[in-house]
Amino acid sequence: MPREHQERIYIGIGVFIFGAIVLAALSLIFMYKEYMHGKVETYTMFFKGSLNGLNVTSPITYRGVKIGEVKRIELTANKSKSNVAIPVYVEFFVEKSFVQKDNPIQILIDNGIVATITAPNILTGTASIELVPSENKQRTTPLIRTFHGYSMFPTETSNEDDMTANDTLRAARKTLRDISNLIRSREFKDTIVAIKDMAASIDKLAIAISERMPGTFVYFNDSMREVAKAAYSVRNLSDYLARHPESLLRGKS
Repeated sequence: MPREHQERIYIGIGVFIFGAIVLAALSLIFMYKEYMHGKVETYTMFFKGSLNGLNVTSPITYRGVKIGEVKRIELTANKSKSNVAIPVYVEFFVEKSFVQKDNPIQILIDNGIVATITAPNILTGTASIELVPSENKQRTTPLIRTFHGYSMFPTETSNEDDMTANDTLRAARKTLRDISNLIRSREFKDTIVAIKDMAASIDKLAIAISERMPGTFVYFNDSMREVAKAAYSVRNLSDYLARHPESLLRGKS
């Protein structure tokens, strides 16, 4: 076989092997991107009523476990341009393998799971999205709808959550009023005066003992001074609570 012919064969084999390696690398890159993309599922949600407390990065929980978060909230017009809507874009954390074809989020939808907004936290004011079974017993699985290319996750307004939030808020306000009334009461003020007098008496007693009985009662003297300091601290705390009773719920600012 001529040498030139052999060189052409070798070149052809080399080109073929190089092309196969390039195709294999591109295939791996594509599969990796698809795998990483498959670990996050993006959906849109539309809620009726207030979105109070819902922010970007607000968690999405199912059975107490965080499975996603709010990605974006925007304001948009409806198709007829007669009203506005607020779509909530969310991302679910989904673990997939190269051979897995099932969509766990779609399985939740098929099983009647809907999204609701929880009551805002009393202290922080933030809310979250919770996936719960639908309260509508006649609910049927709707056809898959999309918004801006993303599938829509069904939602419901939870009246129970609203009632729970209102009850909790009313209870907190009542507790605050009771504490405020107690601090402003005559009995409480008399107690503060008595504590003040007791602290002054203890301080005088400690000084007298220190002058007349040094050495043996030095530890007793120190103890009495600590009791006096504690009494003054109680008085200062009481004065602060009288001015800022809400700090019992929110903490000292």
